[in-house]
Amino acid sequence: VSLYRLSAPLLICALGISLGTFLLSDQVAPRTNAVANAIWQGQVKGRLDTSTVVEDIWLKGVRQLQHIESYDEADGTVKEVTLIFTDDEMNMARRLEAKGGRFTGGHLVLNEVREKNYHLDEQSGDRYVLYKTHPVLVLDDWPAPPPGFGRDDQNSEELSVAELWRSINRLTAEGFGPVRQRVYLQFKFSFALLPIIMVVVGLPIGFWREKGGSVALGLAAGLLLSFVYLITMELARSLGYSGLLPAIIAAWLPNLIFFLFGAYLFSYVRQ
Repeated sequence: VSLYRLSAPLLICALGISLGTFLLSDQVAPRTNAVANAIWQGQVKGRLDTSTVVEDIWLKGVRQLQHIESYDEADGTVKEVTLIFTDDEMNMARRLEAKGGRFTGGHLVLNEVREKNYHLDEQSGDRYVLYKTHPVLVLDDWPAPPPGFGRDDQNSEELSVAELWRSINRLTAEGFGPVRQRVYLQFKFSFALLPIIMVVVGLPIGFWREKGGSVALGLAAGLLLSFVYLITMELARSLGYSGLLPAIIAAWLPNLIFFLFGAYLFSYVRQ
């Protein structure tokens, strides 16, 4: 019986384990991680917070940037709002600073507003500023932030693949670069292939026993390679989070390296 035929059942089992691992990481792990984080923050650290107030929100739009110091999702009230508008050349055109306000009916009603309008003197080429104050200023067609925006209590590990994909698309549309989310999404798929990679690397080690190797030596080599694999994965993850490697390369490069290494070892086993 050829070694390829002997390897087939193990590879099929590894494929089944990989599929099961992916389903667990996508459907079960996010919910259990959310429960675990809630227990850690609430019961262990004593930071249980049922408030609907979201702090320090940044939103980017077309030629505009807004910062909200405090936003209450329950009633739509905001505190310390700063709105910055730019022209086509990204120069400062208008700035609004409000003490408070409220989102209501698709509008933003601001109170105690200080307005700065930046203009260019066509003759001298100098820029000057006009100041205004408004007791109340209403901005039409100004929707409230989406529910939960700006909260940091839901990490990527608490999201399924579909939820993570929607989060990446939303952040991209708003002008942000969700690097960590993209890396984590790719690792959800690549890490699920761990059983297959370990079988590909471990098979030639097991087959070498006929040449005088011992079970203990093969076990030690397998554990060492598993440890190196995990270290490589975490190193690639760190490089991906820092932006030094694209997300797809950071997630799949370790798998490619160890798969080729396993194929290389397999070529030296007597068939």
